[in-house]
Amino acid sequence: MTRAALRLMFNFVHKGINHKKKGLVYLRKASEAGYKTHIVKQLKAIKLIDIILVFEEAFSPYTL
Repeated sequence: MTRAALRLMFNFVHKGINHKKKGLVYLRKASEAGYKTHIVKQLKAIKLIDIILVFEEAFSPYTL
């Protein structure tokens, strides 16, 4: 995954955390952008546990 893709995804998640009502929208956009599986691995690698929890909640209808 490129650094730019990681930054883009982190921005989606960060906005989702700050604006919980909009969080699912940002995460769905990110999912549609194709970052769903790879970004979770990247975020786990850098131990952003709170963000992982947001992902798991938001992507419950999806398969990680």
